[in-house]
Amino acid sequence: VAMETDWADAASGDASGGVVQWRQNFEEVVVRVPVAETVTRADVKLKVKPDQLKLEVGGAAVCSGDLAKEVDPDEASWQFETEDGRRSLVVTLQKVNRTAMKKVRIWPSLWVEQALDNEEG
Repeated sequence: VAMETDWADAASGDASGGVVQWRQNFEEVVVRVPVAETVTRADVKLKVKPDQLKLEVGGAAVCSGDLAKEVDPDEASWQFETEDGRRSLVVTLQKVNRTAMKKVRIWPSLWVEQALDNEEG
């Protein structure tokens, strides 16, 4: 059974509006952003680089930043989900695991700035 973390706030310097949340298991990172019912697929722009994530909804960047570790841009996907009447946009990022050691696969945070903060204590 893959270890999966609970949703945690992934505050990034330039998150606008809703709270960006994230969770992870050994294989992937999932980012969740609240969106209005009026948002359509055409409003969503997802740009993923191995070390970067940029998500725009309706022309506004809802989360954008340098990722703590590497992902595979070709495997990135997103979809709308509704839970308890709240609609979210959910982005799934596939981790690039360069090691077989499970504990190394767990990211300290979603964004690299937070990872550095965490290491400095």
